[in-house]
Amino acid sequence: MTRRTLSQHAMSRSPVLSARKPEGTGPRAAAILTRLVSSRGVTWGGCTIMLIALMALLAPWVAPRDPYASTLLARLSPPPWAGGPAGYLLGSDELGRDVLSRVIFGTRISLLVGLFSVIGAGIVGLTLGVVAGFYGGVADRIIMLFTDTMMAFPLVLLALAIVALLGPSLRNLVIVFIITSWVLYARMSRGATLELREREFVAASRALGASDLRLLVRHVVPNVLGPLLIVASFGIAQIITTEAALGFLGLGVPPPVPSWGNMLADGREYVDTAWWISVFPGLALMITAAAFNFFGNGVRDLTDPRLRNVV
Repeated sequence: MTRRTLSQHAMSRSPVLSARKPEGTGPRAAAILTRLVSSRGVTWGGCTIMLIALMALLAPWVAPRDPYASTLLARLSPPPWAGGPAGYLLGSDELGRDVLSRVIFGTRISLLVGLFSVIGAGIVGLTLGVVAGFYGGVADRIIMLFTDTMMAFPLVLLALAIVALLGPSLRNLVIVFIITSWVLYARMSRGATLELREREFVAASRALGASDLRLLVRHVVPNVLGPLLIVASFGIAQIITTEAALGFLGLGVPPPVPSWGNMLADGREYVDTAWWISVFPGLALMITAAAFNFFGNGVRDLTDPRLRNVV
């Protein structure tokens, strides 16, 4: 019997070295799912986010009226429960447009800007952070110098300057938030990569001849994505509120496209006489941002070993 045959025979007989199918994967997944469902923050935030996303997806069928159609005879009509006509469940604005329909369609703008901005910022930050942490040296110094320079500018002021330069539009808003948000993902990715590149499984794969690209794709990036997904939930909430602030200042999506920021700006002159114009988009903004924050807090508490006993 050759030496190679003996080695294979010993590995097959050894309980440690033999390849066995991992056990307990099903119960472990069930336990994680049970903990997620038992968390009030994850449950409330996740259900609210799903309802909001469903409302945005089905906006043409859910909205009772055309958000752009105006009826001047019904302008500034209060909700029915406040003495207004039955056709406007949340009242009408200064041009006679249905507030409820505009709030529902405004959900689309907020979610689109938040999701696409976080995805773009996450891709840029993850790429630069992983490259800086994995290779180090000159690449690390250059990327981190650029990152620190970007972090020196306040987010809102930088967003205002870029929007004023590019002009208000949905595409420009996404570009603005990608430019102003990628730095956080880059720093987190770099810190996690600096730790992962020294781990035993990465060193073992490198010793077996794995290329840098394979190490990054198979070992580094999957282990970095977890913390970034938690940060992304907070990032969506921040971007949604910042988009509303830019819309309030007239630098968001140009009217008559319904967005929560534009509606808040339209209702500021009628706070005393037609409070519903600004109150209901403000409530929608608050509930959406709180849902993403609650969801991110719940997932973070469940995945952080230091906080598991607190939840």
